[in-house]
Amino acid sequence: MGFPAPIGIMVGKAILESLAQAPRWSSVEISECQIARPASDLIALGYRAKGKRAAADYYDAYCTSSYHATSNGWKLFQHQQTPIETGASGE
Repeated sequence: MGFPAPIGIMVGKAILESLAQAPRWSSVEISECQIARPASDLIALGYRAKGKRAAADYYDAYCTSSYHATSNGWKLFQHQQTPIETGASGE
């Protein structure tokens, strides 16, 4: 997974450990969705995510997430976030 600095690239157990310690989002708005399905067992999503944890904790980013279908359901194998700076989105 690729995250903005200072986090950077994360793999394996480090991803799960960081998620266990992270505060949960109180709201998330998904827009600008795009879907690519290069094979029946692969799907890639591109989207804009606007999230809020507390009154002063707001996050806006373009994201990609890729999944692979397995016998145990769809599994995320790639995720990346590119923050949208205030004013860059024309809002």
